[in-house]
Amino acid sequence: MSQQKPIISIITPVYNSEQFLGQCLQSLFAQTIAQQIEYIFIDDASTDNCPRMLKTAAEQHSNFNIRVVTNTHNQGSAASRNTGIQLARGKYLMFIDSDDWIEPDMAETLLHAATSNNADVVASPFFINNGNNQQVMRFAGSCLKIDINHAPINVLHFSLCNKLTRRSLIVDNHLLAKDHRNCWEDLSTCCRALALARRNIVVNIPLYHYRVNPDSQTHQNHKKRLDDHLFYARQIDEWFRSHGDDFYNKHHSFLLHLKFAAKIKMLRGEPIEITRWKSTFAEVNSHIIKATQSLALPYRIAFILLAICPTPLAIAAARLLRRKAL
Repeated sequence: MSQQKPIISIITPVYNSEQFLGQCLQSLFAQTIAQQIEYIFIDDASTDNCPRMLKTAAEQHSNFNIRVVTNTHNQGSAASRNTGIQLARGKYLMFIDSDDWIEPDMAETLLHAATSNNADVVASPFFINNGNNQQVMRFAGSCLKIDINHAPINVLHFSLCNKLTRRSLIVDNHLLAKDHRNCWEDLSTCCRALALARRNIVVNIPLYHYRVNPDSQTHQNHKKRLDDHLFYARQIDEWFRSHGDDFYNKHHSFLLHLKFAAKIKMLRGEPIEITRWKSTFAEVNSHIIKATQSLALPYRIAFILLAICPTPLAIAAARLLRRKAL
């Protein structure tokens, strides 16, 4: 194991991903600045061949700085990432999911952008790989930074995996996600880091390969996802509020959008929870135009009507809306 102090710590939670882990590991160890990287793997009590694969990889790449931590029981992605953050020694952090892979120059490209621009967070577009199909998810136009007030609540803007982040920004400000809350855990950390960052920038080069994997842990049941989203929306809203009125008001548009996105899942399940939808984050209902800025205008108007219509009519309207908008 290399004793050189790492510049970047790459944190990879691993759970039952043996089908894809080999490609992930290969891409990590092929990084052009691999000798400056600390690789931290958190095996989340995998029951397949992942533990053996990690052990073999560490033995075969003994010249690299590799650390494998094994959870005694499955804890989920949030707790595993938190463990990795607490162990990391690099100046910057990167996060890679074990069923994804990255371009060989990802670490070097993002690091160069961070140091050249004195940026706390550097983001890049990413590839979406679905079987043999590949497309690129890009930031809008000539976006040079992420403004969370105008950012859609999506993977591109609020995932940790397509970003390099200064470790002190997360650690010193206690931006860890909540253990066992595994839906939006990266959004929880990322939005707060972006809000506090002195500077964040976008490098318009896709470097991360996101694999569409229906067996991923994030594909949880509807109720669990809704509960986690509501939990994080409340926690994030309270965190922004705790930083004072000016800070809260500065990010008010983002918080409205976040709370709307959290409660929208009440309209997706059966039965449709229209009464609960109207009463949860009720303050959003009078700001739906602002909270739904990423939607087409007809849908934004429809949601306004949904908020004010009598319940039976609203339920019927929701059934029509969710076919396309939800």
